[in-house]
Amino acid sequence: MNTRIDTELAGLLERLARRHPAMQLPFIVTLVPGARAADVVPFKPTQVVEIIRMVAGPMTARQALDLARNDQVERIEHDGQAHAIEALLAGGN
Repeated sequence: MNTRIDTELAGLLERLARRHPAMQLPFIVTLVPGARAADVVPFKPTQVVEIIRMVAGPMTARQALDLARNDQVERIEHDGQAHAIEALLAGGN
């Protein structure tokens, strides 16, 4: 089990990646000690907090899922509420 991304969020992102592959969402990525955002994340960070190794920025659901397999990533979280993703999927778009 991948503990870098919440299981429920991963399921929502899998569905979103199929239905809306180009849609970008805001994410927060926490890196392992020593990792550099420029070497890891597939986006230009909108926010960087070096003291806690956190970067934030937009990426697609597929990019987030792929990034969750990177050993330099400690955690990936949606920068918002999961029910917002559920609403996108429920809308049938």
